[in-house]
Amino acid sequence: MNQEQTNITTGKQIRHLRTQLGMTQEELAGELNVTRQALSNWERDVNEPDLNMLKKICFLFGVNMDDFAKEVITKMETYEKKEKRQFNKYDMAIGLFYGVGIFLGIGIFFVGGFMGSSQVSV
Repeated sequence: MNQEQTNITTGKQIRHLRTQLGMTQEELAGELNVTRQALSNWERDVNEPDLNMLKKICFLFGVNMDDFAKEVITKMETYEKKEKRQFNKYDMAIGLFYGVGIFLGIGIFFVGGFMGSSQVSV
């Protein structure tokens, strides 16, 4: 895969397929039942179409969904890995905090119990 292929985004793919068929944004938006602004945002990579819309786009252009959505899937996997990594660090910190708190609480309970029983009442 060369450098040009790695820079292809979903928006660039949509624009390329649309212009290849000689369609305007207005025409494609009409086919997909979305606004021209929504299509423009996809083409400019401001946001991404959802999975159902990707299916419609692929069907309309006769493109394999796996090939078309490769970039989106890669982005989602990267995002999920980052979120999972941060989530695990957060969980570990909270677990450590609770563990230390429980350890200290049990220690104080036993020390307080021993000290209280060693006092002799007169």
